[in-house]
Amino acid sequence: MGQTILSSYGYRVLTANGGQKALELLAQKDTTVDLVITDLVMPAMSGRELVEHIRQVAPATRIICTSGYVWPAGQEDDGAYLQKPFTSQELLLKVKQALRAEPARGGGGD
Repeated sequence: MGQTILSSYGYRVLTANGGQKALELLAQKDTTVDLVITDLVMPAMSGRELVEHIRQVAPATRIICTSGYVWPAGQEDDGAYLQKPFTSQELLLKVKQALRAEPARGGGGD
């Protein structure tokens, strides 16, 4: 659903069927990733683990976490959060906000 919505609004969308595949996409030299949207609950590698890895290998990458569960208090610094279920408009708004925001933790330091 997210890929269809974002693509129809002109965003270039890459998809990964798990955390390891997402990290492989980030590692490709010819690929620039401005924003990662990840579910917090995934098999093999949780969304939280993926966020930790991304912060190590690509700290300037913005991240939106999604889940059907309530976001725990004190976790706001891990990136933006989008509660499931969400509408197309909520997704688009969150993406626009994330892309306008300063990168989290150590990103963009020239």
